[in-house]
Amino acid sequence: MSLALLMALAILQADASAVQPPAPDGSSSAQAPAGAPNETEDVPLGAPTDNYGFVSWCYGALDEYLAIYPRVLPDLKDIDKAFGSPVQEDVPYAKDVALEHKALDRFAAAMQAAQKASPQPIDDQGKADVAQGRAIWAKVEALPSRQLADAWLFWGVPIRCETTAKSLTEHPQEAHASN
Repeated sequence: MSLALLMALAILQADASAVQPPAPDGSSSAQAPAGAPNETEDVPLGAPTDNYGFVSWCYGALDEYLAIYPRVLPDLKDIDKAFGSPVQEDVPYAKDVALEHKALDRFAAAMQAAQKASPQPIDDQGKADVAQGRAIWAKVEALPSRQLADAWLFWGVPIRCETTAKSLTEHPQEAHASN
């Protein structure tokens, strides 16, 4: 992200009308206890703590993020026009979105490996965790498009999503281990 864009976003963030990136609603059955510190600050409280549930949550949050992209694209173009960007793309953030689609595929592969390795069906819980991940966007999706674009720009996949998905792919029998 360009320095100019970061500065512009910082100005927007200081604006009272700017929106924070979405946070989870905390409705999963396998959650971090309230107030418990997370290993990394980019993992929101309320995200599932077991490997399979967490990767499912990551899948849902990222899938919804990607679904929002076409809606915020006009605002992203306006932001780039207003503040400039050193990245010259015909479509703003197209390369980033392509990379996030690959991450989504990695998360899906990890979930499938865990489902195959599980002695009991776990896909219903996975579907619930995917829905919880998607649900973090519900409040900001109801806001005006520019505020949604701001939230979209500020959000990023928690780092632990990638590391947990890799671990789950390599050791799918540890689906219910805590991350």
